Amino acid sequence: MGENSPILSRTKAKSSAHSAKGVTCATREKVILMPQRVFSVGQIVPGDAAKYIAFRSDRSLFDADVIIFTPSIGEYKCREYYAGKPLISENDSQAVIRDCAHWRREIETAVDASKVVFVMLVKPAEVYYDTGQRTFSGTGRSRVTTKHMEETTSYESVPFSFPGLVPRGGASISVLAELGPLAAYWSEFGSSSEYELYFDPTGLDALLGTKNREKVVGGLVRSKGGGALVLLPPVKWDFDALTYARGDSTFWRKKGIVLGNRFIAALLAASDALRREGKRTPVPEWAASQEYSLPNEVRIRADVAQVDSDITALTERRQQLMREVDEAAELRALLYETGRPLEGAVLKALRLLGFTAGRYRDGESEFDAIFTSPEGRFLGEAEGKDSRALNIDKMSQLERNLQEDFSKENVKAFAKGVLFGNAFRLEAPPKRGAAFTDKCVTAAKRLGVALVRTPDLFEPARHLSEHSEASYATACRKAILDAQGTIVEFPKPRISGESGDI
Repeated sequence: MGENSPILSRTKAKSSAHSAKGVTCATREKVILMPQRVFSVGQIVPGDAAKYIAFRSDRSLFDADVIIFTPSIGEYKCREYYAGKPLISENDSQAVIRDCAHWRREIETAVDASKVVFVMLVKPAEVYYDTGQRTFSGTGRSRVTTKHMEETTSYESVPFSFPGLVPRGGASISVLAELGPLAAYWSEFGSSSEYELYFDPTGLDALLGTKNREKVVGGLVRSKGGGALVLLPPVKWDFDALTYARGDSTFWRKKGIVLGNRFIAALLAASDALRREGKRTPVPEWAASQEYSLPNEVRIRADVAQVDSDITALTERRQQLMREVDEAAELRALLYETGRPLEGAVLKALRLLGFTAGRYRDGESEFDAIFTSPEGRFLGEAEGKDSRALNIDKMSQLERNLQEDFSKENVKAFAKGVLFGNAFRLEAPPKRGAAFTDKCVTAAKRLGVALVRTPDLFEPARHLSEHSEASYATACRKAILDAQGTIVEFPKPRISGESGDI
């Protein structure tokens, strides 16, 4: 960073390394450049000795040689509580789930690619998030919307299960086994480390434990490819002692820079030793200097750097292709999904059938689908059921929505009601029972509602995603319009080369 550049926020004394949220301090001292790239996700390292990556980021880890990961989700907005725990805001709810999944995949991929990831075991953040699912009761001004919340933790971002995890801390840490490549690191920073959780010794090499050795507070998980997931109690930094203020800016003191570089050097040495899969003494910092480098070593490191660059480019390309795969496969959600994913797939299918379709929300109403075509205006509700048929409750909700829609000032006629059902959604379509209960069908006949089994919608939508056939799309729309309390029977698409009209 440039000299005299301001920080983003101030940090209080004796805070943990992970708690320096958003802090980026400039330095007036010379920083020792490390020979390898170190990323620190969710944590500021003193002296900016590692490249800081925000937890709320889609950054790839392939550019890094070594990764420090701190599972902290403090960057997401929590303005209220639910069931006694912080509730992530509606806008940030999907982001926290997406970002936890992103880091879990990135860490798994990094370890599989023979990298070492050091996870600082800070206290888990236990929160609720908004799933986006809604249920409704009542009509008009008496309508009540119920939001559905689910619980998650910051450790969903780490690809390890932590059996029997208890979020309790302490300062007395016992060494449970020979530390090997981590011995030098622990010798230097063990006295500054305090555990913030403990768990059972299952699924890893247990290295560090509580005072009486009952539980694990640190350990090692090796991959077959030579990478490793290293779980460590976090180091406690006194940021007030390591920084100084000048005006509105804060800078690292020399001892902060030195400490940060010592910390990174110790992790780099441990990482190199772990990747060699031996228990030899880690290379001292002085022995890794250019003065003692070997010509062949330098050439090979250059080749490794080129390979890493190629891997990064290929990974980015793969990520883009996977996004395209997800988008291309969205229609398959008609076969097995529920909630918002099912609604999204229904809307995409309707657009392929030639409808103008979208969700509807205003201050009083929220409908899964409003869709129009030359045949008329339609209002739909979609629901998936794990192991049963759609019942009268969903039909009653659709009826309320139709009445509510008609009461709006700009609506002159009742919309055609359509109930999209994905019953027994976890079974293969040929093995499923009736999609709608008898009461649901009776109510549909009274209201003239079209009943659509979403797996039935899949084939017409898949065909139209590959073939632009206006006459076939029209026939599918007409099938929905003509269904009066009956299950929609979509026409079969014409086979390529077949003659005649649909």
